[in-house]
Amino acid sequence: MKKEVLRLENVTVENKGIVYLDDFSLTIVEGEIIGMIGTNHHGLDELISLICDNITLKYGRVYFNEKMVNTYLWDSKVANKVFLIDQKSRLVPDLTISDNIFVLRKGFKKYVINRKMLNQQVDQTMQELGLQIDPNLCVSQLNSFERCTVELIRAVLTGSNLILLREINEVLSSSELAAFFNMIRYYRKQGISFLYIANHHEEVFQICTRFALVEDGKIVKFLFQNEMNEQHITPFVTPIENLEKKSRTNNKPVLELRDIRTEYINGISCKIYAGECLTFLDCNNMLIQDFVTLFKAEYINYSGKILKDGKEVFTKKDFLNLSEDMIVIPENPMKNMLFSEMTYLENLSFLVDQKIHKSLMKRGIYKSIEKEYIKEIGEDLRESYIDHLSPQSLYTLIYYKVLLYNPEMVCIVQPFLGADMYLRVHIAKLINRLKQEGISVVILTVHVTDVLAVSDELYLIENGKLSQDGKIQENQSVKENYYRHRFEEKLKKNK
Repeated sequence: MKKEVLRLENVTVENKGIVYLDDFSLTIVEGEIIGMIGTNHHGLDELISLICDNITLKYGRVYFNEKMVNTYLWDSKVANKVFLIDQKSRLVPDLTISDNIFVLRKGFKKYVINRKMLNQQVDQTMQELGLQIDPNLCVSQLNSFERCTVELIRAVLTGSNLILLREINEVLSSSELAAFFNMIRYYRKQGISFLYIANHHEEVFQICTRFALVEDGKIVKFLFQNEMNEQHITPFVTPIENLEKKSRTNNKPVLELRDIRTEYINGISCKIYAGECLTFLDCNNMLIQDFVTLFKAEYINYSGKILKDGKEVFTKKDFLNLSEDMIVIPENPMKNMLFSEMTYLENLSFLVDQKIHKSLMKRGIYKSIEKEYIKEIGEDLRESYIDHLSPQSLYTLIYYKVLLYNPEMVCIVQPFLGADMYLRVHIAKLINRLKQEGISVVILTVHVTDVLAVSDELYLIENGKLSQDGKIQENQSVKENYYRHRFEEKLKKNK
């Protein structure tokens, strides 16, 4: 019988009258990978804090390595030997990989450090995982995949037998995620257990041995390995329906790229049409920033041609006109596109004052905007403070801000990043709203999940080159083919 690593027994966590975990029970045994997604994010932060730090319980008990460590009667206030890997680095950037793995861990008491011996241990571990990363590299030089790898190695070598993974798919490309999954499988065979919290079931299905669906702090469904398919999960999730796609009425592209080459873009050509959505799926997570700089009409060293409405863009004036007709919605737009000190209406109108070249707009303009959008947005539009609004309301504000500006083209970077199930559906509808107004949409992403519902055309890019393109409305199997291409060989190796 396998050893029990973690058991949460009828746990309830409450704070200031809000119940975050409600009669929550979960057991993880050694060598098990539990997948988990939340239909919303409610309670997930508290779940991680409970597992890592034994926060106060209202009801229930927590057992770690078959020993009670927390109960509603008392709590130990002692952290469990659990390691969390998520989007935020927990490494010291100015120290080397070896120093982060060995020197900073608890119990390391040597005054004279044998760096050669430490490097040899790191090299040996890297070889076991099939990696080649110099242990003398500073952490600040690592990319996201290398950083997550170092944190995984550190967790194992410091003796953690339970590792929490949260939304690492948001910082790793699909090919990097597949490689990371292989490392998880390798350590699983050594008895290490994992709890993998993500935003989409399609990704956790690739790796987990059991799967839990959580809503409002409760587990509403458990699936075992033979049940992990669309048939069993569909009744419990809200899918993004394939939205209606209009037939092209204008054969003249809004923007055309011809043989564009930058440091990472390697000879890409495409045409972008009014009211359509084109998606660039970057399999190696290399060239999103180059595209963003290009679409923002900022200076970038490139070769090739950019044509706007059939005319080449090459003078400063041309680039200025291009930038005025284009909006970029960055990753995490709630942090990067909104101002908490402004009212909802002021945030909504923020881009318009730039378009009409007025720093202060007349009150009548605000009144006109309010009258036009109150039916679509609702009472949120009259809010003086936006900080307390839901993510769904804030995303509505972001996309309607763009609608009000009415650009010819919008570039959206990773539109579904960090969004729960309900928010993803809402974002897809907002993207479709842009298309309905005749606005061209370009999506830059490292994951195929969800983008097919809004995309008219998809370009698969590997190592800076176009690898495959598909007309989405004609080829609904692109997603399945893509995942099969990415994961089939890895799955075979590990069976």
